[in-house]
Amino acid sequence: MEIGCDIEKIKEVKWKLAKRFFSEKEYDFLVRLGRQEKLMKQGETVKSGKTDKQEKVGKQQNINRQKEKGKIKENAYTVEEAFTRFWVLRESYVKKTGEGLGAALTGLDFSDILGQKNSKGKKNGEFLEETFFEMEYDGYRIAICGEKDSKPEFVVYRGTIDNCFL
Repeated sequence: MEIGCDIEKIKEVKWKLAKRFFSEKEYDFLVRLGRQEKLMKQGETVKSGKTDKQEKVGKQQNINRQKEKGKIKENAYTVEEAFTRFWVLRESYVKKTGEGLGAALTGLDFSDILGQKNSKGKKNGEFLEETFFEMEYDGYRIAICGEKDSKPEFVVYRGTIDNCFL
């Protein structure tokens, strides 16, 4: 069975990349989400004096607490998470199909899978045959593109090569 896999650290949105390679629906979603986050940040009246990194960690911890309390749906994303998710899905598809990056990305759209796991993407308005599996782990997004109806198993190993035995 052929698969494609991509893993990326969740990072700042590269707007030029999103504009060039993402569908209009995906790009519009990112813009709306970015505006919402900006408005939320502007609404904060007390400055904490924290560094940007501390602010991002605090923001994510707050989102996680709100999810745990059921105040935010599980499909709530930061703009960075959504951007990275769209990107790893694309890369996993390109690696699975073996198409060139530029040609393969044309017409791809993953905007309908937000809030869903193990779903389909579209290319030129038609559902893709491939199935996509995703997870987030330790600040990274992981996507696997597999054959129709395939079911890969995620195994997370934390360690070094010194801990591996044959």
